[in-house]
Amino acid sequence: MLELEASLASRLHEHEEQLRKHRLLVEKQREWLVEYVPSPAHQQETQTTRAVAIKDSRPTAEGSKKIPIEERLLQKGDESRRKLESEREKMEKERLENENRILGERVVSASITPRRTAESSRALWQGMPVELTAKPQISLMSEKLAEVKRSKEGLSDVDISTSLLVRAARARGALLERETANASSPHPQITSKASALLRDGTAFERLYASRSEKISEPQEELRSLIEESLCSGVPVITAKAQALQRRAGHSVSDDLYDDARRSREQRMRRATTPPARATPRIDAVSEIIAAQLPQSSAQRLLVPKRSVVATIDAPFAPSISKASARIASQRENNTPRHEVLHRDSYRRATRTHEQSASKAKSELENCTFHPIISTRAANSRLEASAFERMSKWQQRRDQRIEDERIKQLADEEKQCTFVPSTNPAKATVVDIDIYGGDGRAWGFHDFVDRQQTARKMRDEEQHHVAASFTDGSNWSRTTTRPQIPNISAFHQSSGNNKQSQAHIALSLAMNALREAEAVTALE
Repeated sequence: MLELEASLASRLHEHEEQLRKHRLLVEKQREWLVEYVPSPAHQQETQTTRAVAIKDSRPTAEGSKKIPIEERLLQKGDESRRKLESEREKMEKERLENENRILGERVVSASITPRRTAESSRALWQGMPVELTAKPQISLMSEKLAEVKRSKEGLSDVDISTSLLVRAARARGALLERETANASSPHPQITSKASALLRDGTAFERLYASRSEKISEPQEELRSLIEESLCSGVPVITAKAQALQRRAGHSVSDDLYDDARRSREQRMRRATTPPARATPRIDAVSEIIAAQLPQSSAQRLLVPKRSVVATIDAPFAPSISKASARIASQRENNTPRHEVLHRDSYRRATRTHEQSASKAKSELENCTFHPIISTRAANSRLEASAFERMSKWQQRRDQRIEDERIKQLADEEKQCTFVPSTNPAKATVVDIDIYGGDGRAWGFHDFVDRQQTARKMRDEEQHHVAASFTDGSNWSRTTTRPQIPNISAFHQSSGNNKQSQAHIALSLAMNALREAEAVTALE
């Protein structure tokens, strides 16, 4: 009860503070509207009538023993309003006296404008009754509803302000109860059924046991999978294999032996059978062209390769300086340059392969189980690159052609009834029946002529450039003297260029003549 009285007192104090602030705000608004008041006499009459009506309708402070808060508030509002009106009348009188003193005789003529201002101010004053009077307007229906609500709550004998405070206190108490009920308590709620159950140990022991079971289940499954994957040495016979009809007098080992023997025979048969090669399709036009050629493609492939270096009449010869020869002689084992360049890459590849092999070996040593690895899958990881496979295929093809060529030569020698005597010096002479008739492909002579002409022109240009500049080896401590340019040398170099151009034209004409002869021979 003491808490309720304290809360009601605090709420009453807050309500009075709000009314005081509202009263100050209303007084400021009234001060702002002082200059718009139309007539002090009319305003005094209106206020007197209103005061009499209020006095007749409500008891005064002297006639009543207990005055409600609303009556006291209204009385204070009336007192402040009367005080404000008296101050406003006083200010209005002072303003009128000042105007009369300033205007003098023109007061009567100038009274039209204040009259109009007074009319507009009166209309504004009548349109703002709620703001100027500190009394709320409550309808009869609202008052009846409020009385019904107070009677339901048991507050019919209490005034409105006290009932509002009581409601607020009750709402605050209900909110506090809900918050307390919703708050989680540190003690778990155990039902009667749960408390009557039999328990094996404490809650901690039961939780630990359930957690251990959850952890051990996947470990057991993993262990069983590992044991199943290991090779136990006991064959597993399926239901389908058991239902098969076996031959009388044959056991499982006999059937396995027969299957292994048949598979081995098939592998040997496949190894001895030559692989099937693709045979190209030859149309009618290709057959006509092949019939006109002196040799077939297979015969040309079987012809041994002959060196043509001895038949080339090269007009130049490379020259090696003494320093280059000395460096070449000092080189270890005369290793070729490309081997020296690629030696480091080969070493790196070998070292990387050895490191990976050692790492794999160490990992296998640390393993506690032996996985079953298919040999086919293991070999697929070590497949060579595309270039290596193509190189091996080319090597096998060349080797096969060379073997067939040797075999054909051996067969021809066996068929011969005499032994020819060959001259080693002329063994490199090529057959004149191949291609253009001289043993070389068509365009070979043109290509060699162009190379010789280009090399000759390049040497002449380099010689001319070297003659134009000096490296300072012939420098002497003498003054350089200007010399007259050698015109004859210039004309001589121009003549050499003309000779080279004539040589090129002659070689082109010879090439055209040879092509014409080849076309005539084919026709």
